[in-house]
Amino acid sequence: MTTTTNAIRIAFFAAAGAAACTWAPHAVADDTVQTELGGQADVGSGQQWTISALQPSADPISHPTAGTLWEATATSAPAQGGIPIVPGFSAQSPAGDTYPVLWSVPTPLGINPSALPAGGSATGKFYFDITGPTPDRVTYTSDDHNLASWVQPVPAPGGAGASAPAPAATAYTPPAQAGGPAALPAAPGATAPAAAGNSGTPAAAPE
Repeated sequence: MTTTTNAIRIAFFAAAGAAACTWAPHAVADDTVQTELGGQADVGSGQQWTISALQPSADPISHPTAGTLWEATATSAPAQGGIPIVPGFSAQSPAGDTYPVLWSVPTPLGINPSALPAGGSATGKFYFDITGPTPDRVTYTSDDHNLASWVQPVPAPGGAGASAPAPAATAYTPPAQAGGPAALPAAPGATAPAAAGNSGTPAAAPE
């Protein structure tokens, strides 16, 4: 029974993978659901996916790469349960260069292809062989359409942790001394500077 089940899964993924490889080069993005990496999106049939951490990978995998190995962390949460559908995902560059997920490569940290119960989830990694421009998103493609895309967020101006400029210092003008030039009248609503003395203690009156 186990051998038969595995054979069915392999055949299923092979058919889906062949379709994914055919779709990706012709995909259009006019109706794509777009979110930032780390967000969740529905790719159809209740297949909810969360994709994050798109980056170069140092994981060893049993697949020779022609370029640089990249990875993304993926969580599948099919609303009604079922097998996570991995074929159809790809990493993409801003110019549209497409790198299909290495779905057929067995990896210890990849998504488990076992069926999930309703409300269940599975988390693992996607791997991509990046042979051209650097990707900035992961996209799910079906029937010549990019249905969902998880995009690298744009850095805030000044970079992370940039602080606001400090307010300009205000010069302190001492009160007029006895016998000296009279002080200018204070602006309406302004508070006059405190007289010299210890904090909270009135200054002594002159003898």
